[in-house]
Amino acid sequence: MEVVDGELRVRTLRSIFEGIAREIRKVVPDGVSLADELIADRRAEAARE
Repeated sequence: MEVVDGELRVRTLRSIFEGIAREIRKVVPDGVSLADELIADRRAEAARE
């Protein structure tokens, strides 16, 4: 929920997550998978142990 110009606005979780996804796409290049990056980082960390 948020107040905008004195008006209470209620948003669905879906719309909130869609907004977050739009913001992430602004900083993550096309074709880059954050999940793949995380997995690669975890594997590299495990290999160092």
